[in-house]
Amino acid sequence: MGRGDSWALAVERREDPDTGVVVERLSDDVGNTRHPYFTQPLFSEDGRYLAAASDRTGSWQACVVDVEARRLIQLSDEQGVQPGGSCMDGRRGIVYYWAGPVLRCVAIDGSGCDELYRCPQGYAPTALSISSCGRYVAFAYREVLPSSTGTGRIYSSQIETQFQCPRSVVIQVDVQTKVARALYGECRWYSHISISPVDPQVSAAAYLPTHRPGVSHLWSAAPQTPLCLCDGPEG
Repeated sequence: MGRGDSWALAVERREDPDTGVVVERLSDDVGNTRHPYFTQPLFSEDGRYLAAASDRTGSWQACVVDVEARRLIQLSDEQGVQPGGSCMDGRRGIVYYWAGPVLRCVAIDGSGCDELYRCPQGYAPTALSISSCGRYVAFAYREVLPSSTGTGRIYSSQIETQFQCPRSVVIQVDVQTKVARALYGECRWYSHISISPVDPQVSAAAYLPTHRPGVSHLWSAAPQTPLCLCDGPEG
């Protein structure tokens, strides 16, 4: 199966036992289907399309769910797709996703796939954030270091990685010109980036500190003018 292929999805409605609200399942039982990280914009402007990822073909691929037609449309056809890292420009109907170190964009019908940026060797990118105008995407990449405490379970080596202080850099990419620029960087594990909804030149960066494992901190990064917004426990 390849980019642009689609599958019909069976509709299943259930009544939530706690609230009585009728909910509708949008995916089927073929493989796994998930939405990207919850901080990213995932819907088209008209609410018809939802960015998603599916491993029904044997590996994770970027997809969209056509909620109205009840179909799953495959948007990528490559290895190393990051299932939680995508975001959507809901006005233009474009999905941005990571395939290994490569940042790509593709229309919601699977056409017009293009490479925008390539992460440097030895670093791993975070999930994507997109500006409200749709012109910029931002993210961080962090140094990939060997670890000894991983057990295969999620977050098992997180504290060790925090103490290693991997180098991280916040990057903004102009999707029209494909020009990338570094906004800020330091020896900390930057985990999430969010572009301001009112000023695309300002991005908030969350990092995991070393002196208090399990705690997140929040900073903002405008070009050459980093400013601390919040410095306290997560959540």
